[in-house]
Amino acid sequence: MKLLKTLALSLMTMSQLFAQKPSLESPLVVIERSIKALGGKDKINSIQNLQLTGYGYRNAMEQSERFEGPYIPSSFNFKTILDFKDTLEQYTARQQDFTFDSNFKYLVDNSAVIMQARGRSIPWPQDQTIQDDLYLNPLFVLDKASASSSLTSLTDSVIQSLPHKRLKFFWNKYPIIISINPNTYLPTMLEIEKPYNDSYLNVWGDLKKVVHYSFWDLLENGVHYPLQKDIYFLGKLWESSVIAQAKINQPLSADSLRIASEAKKNALNFNVETEARILKMTTVKKEIAKNVWLIPGLCNSTVIKQSDGLTIIESPNSSSNTDQILEQAKKLFPGLAVKHIITTSDAWLHCGGVRSAALAANVIALNENKEIIQALLKANYKTNPDAWQKNRTKKPSITYVKGRTMFGSGANRVELIPYCTEAGERMMMAYFPEHKLLYASDLLQPGNWEKHYTLEVIQAVEREKLAVDMVYAMHMTPTKYQEIVNSMKAYLPE
Repeated sequence: MKLLKTLALSLMTMSQLFAQKPSLESPLVVIERSIKALGGKDKINSIQNLQLTGYGYRNAMEQSERFEGPYIPSSFNFKTILDFKDTLEQYTARQQDFTFDSNFKYLVDNSAVIMQARGRSIPWPQDQTIQDDLYLNPLFVLDKASASSSLTSLTDSVIQSLPHKRLKFFWNKYPIIISINPNTYLPTMLEIEKPYNDSYLNVWGDLKKVVHYSFWDLLENGVHYPLQKDIYFLGKLWESSVIAQAKINQPLSADSLRIASEAKKNALNFNVETEARILKMTTVKKEIAKNVWLIPGLCNSTVIKQSDGLTIIESPNSSSNTDQILEQAKKLFPGLAVKHIITTSDAWLHCGGVRSAALAANVIALNENKEIIQALLKANYKTNPDAWQKNRTKKPSITYVKGRTMFGSGANRVELIPYCTEAGERMMMAYFPEHKLLYASDLLQPGNWEKHYTLEVIQAVEREKLAVDMVYAMHMTPTKYQEIVNSMKAYLPE
């Protein structure tokens, strides 16, 4: 019996070793065959520019009602000019988000990205992901791989039911993995792990971007090119696009794609200037009740003095933004410790700075938002380590709220109340009973453009029997609650 078990274990081990064995072909041979399958090096290198027109949609993860989806789709039509000769790119799109239409143009000039709008050039890395179309384009990424001293073969991996050949190399210190179809030798998938400066993607540190290529076609010179591109972040579909028309080597003025020197300088200093701008906004603080201070910024935060220390509502946007809020709290109330930092929603504008919050105090979050809180704390900031990444004794104190809960005592006690509504399922209100003041999280918007959200606030107030005189929200300053009710009279039952 023991002999049979030993034999079975040996066979299992051999099977595992065989399954993990890298491709028998050397990585350079795989690349050579892949370049040939794409059309050959000469034909590929003859492409100096590529002009693509098409359409697609993006899942607005950062705007959707739940972190795990379903996601609100944004549709767009685009035109991309890729100048491989001078390393330039122009990306123009018309996009529809909800009821909002927008037209925008991005220019990529080496590592700088700007948006052109209304005659102005604005530093804007929000669509920094488009740079990958230029630098890691499926036509030229194989050349980068073959030139890299770090090129190696990985274990074959099953993609679309086929065990693909996988090559890994480092580009600008970032790991890149190319998966090659074993039958066609065309690249099926590209994996990139690096920080992205998009305001939502930025909070995830070094983030894996996975790009699937499909729907292949022939360009004018016989080079194969994928017409469909599907992008995944956090293992979730971020964007899907289709090229309807592709042209090569069209007449092109490189100067029309270049970023002016001053605008380029500003673009490269975008992060520093953004932090300075937010810091300036946070200094314009306002006391909205005794020892209750509204701290503006990209999003509103609140600093509350209670009998045993300070409580802050929201760790907004990013760790650096949250650090600025903490600094303002120290200036308002020197010597008092921050005991609680409350995040009222799963939107990154509310909890994007939770890593800094977890270092400073006990974090309070809605129980339904446990997944995103834990994911943010586990995110890997390898390239740009933040204070949380550097802290080797990470043991956050987190309180998850499941029902109406009081924090603090006295005049500035705060009740956290889960909305338990359709749009507000992942949000909670913060109610100051002594001041008859309500913080509505993100369900109230200036101009009342989303009336369903507003109705949910009113219904929740009635359900919880709250006495509210003033109300404010993440993007809205204190307003008389009765004005909100009056604006909704046509929608309220008699």
